[in-house]
Amino acid sequence: MDEWAQVGAMEAASPADGLLDRASRSLLFRRLAEIREGTLTVVDGEHTRSFGYEADLSATVRVRDRTFYRRALLGGSVGAGASYMDGHWTADDLVSVMRILARNAEALERMEGGAAILDRKSTRLNSSHMSESRM
Repeated sequence: MDEWAQVGAMEAASPADGLLDRASRSLLFRRLAEIREGTLTVVDGEHTRSFGYEADLSATVRVRDRTFYRRALLGGSVGAGASYMDGHWTADDLVSVMRILARNAEALERMEGGAAILDRKSTRLNSSHMSESRM
């Protein structure tokens, strides 16, 4: 079974997660639409979407597992980084992806707030609760 078939099987097995990932994708794309410097292209299966303007800097992200969208939206740059480490997405040029995000940091700053802050606080609370329960 190829990796896209596995993603489809995961979504079929958990329709609520599939719905959440699709909603997260839509919200994340709204944030990426604020890119003004450089071009970031996101390839997800048969769908390709580009953000930003033609410039001297471009990169392509290939989504391998759609939970990436949820993790990036809820966890901000930390969630996106962890998702990369887990193999949920790849890039043709990771340095260029980071440079595009850095050039557009002000526009993308809201990805670090809101839900990302709540997710980080809940992670800290959960780990704190786990360490207290071990005592």
